[in-house]
Amino acid sequence: MNKPQSLLTSLTICVLAIQTLSCQQEPRFCEQIAALNTTLEENHYNAKPIDDDFSRGVFELFITSLDYEKVIFTKKDIETFNTEKDSLDDFINQNNCSFIDRYSTVLKTKIQSRITFLSELKTEKLDYESLDSISYRRDKEYTYAKNSKRLDKFWTKKIRLNILNKIYEKDSTLTYLKANFSEFEPQIKDAIITKEICLLEDLLSQDIDLLTKERFLNSITQYQDPNSSFFNYSEKESFVNSLSSNSLSFGIVTDKNEKGDIIVAYIQPGGAAFLDQRMEANDIVLGLSSKKETLDLNCVSNEHITGFISEHETIVFKVKKNSGKILDIKLTKTVSKVEENSVRGFVINNEFGYVKISSFYTSFESTNKQGLANDVAKEIYKLKKEHIKGLILDLRFNGGGSIGEALDLVGMFIDRGPITILKQKATDAETVKDFNRGSIFTKPIVVIVNSFSASASELFAAAMQDYNRAIIVGTNSFGKATGQVILPISENDEALGYTKVTIEKFYRVSGKSHQSTGVVPDVIFPSFYDDFEIGEQYSPHTLKTDSIPFSLKHRPLEFKNKDTILANAQNRVIASEGLQFLKKMNAFYLKNNLHKNTSFSLNIEGVYNHNDKLVRGWEDLEMTFNKLEKTDTLAVTNSKSTQQIIQFNEEDSTHNTLILDEIATDFYIKEATNILTDPLNN
Repeated sequence: MNKPQSLLTSLTICVLAIQTLSCQQEPRFCEQIAALNTTLEENHYNAKPIDDDFSRGVFELFITSLDYEKVIFTKKDIETFNTEKDSLDDFINQNNCSFIDRYSTVLKTKIQSRITFLSELKTEKLDYESLDSISYRRDKEYTYAKNSKRLDKFWTKKIRLNILNKIYEKDSTLTYLKANFSEFEPQIKDAIITKEICLLEDLLSQDIDLLTKERFLNSITQYQDPNSSFFNYSEKESFVNSLSSNSLSFGIVTDKNEKGDIIVAYIQPGGAAFLDQRMEANDIVLGLSSKKETLDLNCVSNEHITGFISEHETIVFKVKKNSGKILDIKLTKTVSKVEENSVRGFVINNEFGYVKISSFYTSFESTNKQGLANDVAKEIYKLKKEHIKGLILDLRFNGGGSIGEALDLVGMFIDRGPITILKQKATDAETVKDFNRGSIFTKPIVVIVNSFSASASELFAAAMQDYNRAIIVGTNSFGKATGQVILPISENDEALGYTKVTIEKFYRVSGKSHQSTGVVPDVIFPSFYDDFEIGEQYSPHTLKTDSIPFSLKHRPLEFKNKDTILANAQNRVIASEGLQFLKKMNAFYLKNNLHKNTSFSLNIEGVYNHNDKLVRGWEDLEMTFNKLEKTDTLAVTNSKSTQQIIQFNEEDSTHNTLILDEIATDFYIKEATNILTDPLNN
């Protein structure tokens, strides 16, 4: 699931943990490589040998990680690097690790070169009257600049485009922007170039030699599969600490992406952001403000963001959604206890239960280790008191979590039998069974998934589908059917680092795997994310799908009229104005963003016309979609026991109202309700 990251991405390095043992001296690089390769060979599910294929694969990942956007190196640099493309395995086998110094030396020189160029560009007058244009071609792969002169030209155009985009945001009238262009341009130009220089200087101020080595080590793990990675001590501690659940916080982890934007990297189940429901992973943070101060994010490290967040109890987060919509989200710190209030059941149309499952968390702190499955059981108990006739479980955007919790959740809905088959390196497959007789809920169930539903989510959905225990609706899931553990790469010297390594694959009870392909729903819904190339199959070096023999046959429930119910649902999907309108929104976004094929002049009029067309077009679509959402809304309420809890908590009550509205207008939930309402399903 991890894509190669640029060195411009915020990295947690030893400087930030100078008091730790691992940061008192730089680890020995050759020892790290040897220890890492030994650990991968002994533990990885399907470890690849160190040969010429290894050399070429690691090289491509490594170069990409150093300059993800191809804005630092030139073609000449890459041609020089390419002379070693087939030799990395030889260097490693010969215990010759000096090759890495060439990359860090060139990288430092090139970063400094960009800083020098941008500093000079600050004092130059930019030409906005030339015939230059910006072109986007989907079928043309973006390449490195031929030489430094071409790279300078690219950066100049990039800066001009960023300036013009910022000026466009000043007003919606072209006449006004033209009239005030000379007033806006100098200040915006200075701010944009300053930010670019700041990002490069921030990178250069860090230990480039160490970062380059760690990028190489990570590339070795990523060559094995996209879910394996290398951690230094600080990164490992940060990862483990992100799982902590009993601290006062906003329940989010931020990071800096390759463009220098601060993004929401993770939302903790049970935290303030999780309960608010408006913030999502990969939202861009545009600003932070408290009652006392506002933090300027023009050029700020993720560490400054973390510091600001830790100092204030209530913050308004200005975030930009993937659609371009900007929201002001006010959050107040809470004690995030994942064993409490991380899931909440709702009643739809006085007939059906609804539970959103955002993560398969487990509580490491509690003595009984109860987590998601236990919380869902509590909510179902409450919903059964409301005499519900069916249940909707929503796994959209659930990236996974504890496989054990997913297994426990499946066991709550089936009456004994195999749930999944686990296979580790050089061992016999193990069938994991549910030994508990009976289930806590026997009425019809619909499970909603999408392309962001991964890992434990997919295990659960696949098992429910195999047992005919639920109708799966939505879009193909992510396609991650592997499990990972974090190991020190050396048992004798943890200062060498750690690896998150893929140690197992899990299979459906039929012996088939959804690895790379995902779980295919029984009823497929249109999605805004169609053709976004989301899924493990789009990552390099992903493990392929396969099948293994199964030893224990499962017994699917008899599902009368299933084919007719599915056909009725698919016909409703085709007839649904709202679901079909998602196709229009998807087509618009693909055409104007991911699959863009267009050109426009690099001046205020060209940028204005280009941006205005996109903004107006999207606003029209969003307005129509919002109107469609408000038609035939669902009647959504809390269970009586939940109502008694939230009536004494004003903040919780406010958040709850927002969630009720989201559920009531959601087209996926509406159709899931229709499926449960179908007379043939009762």
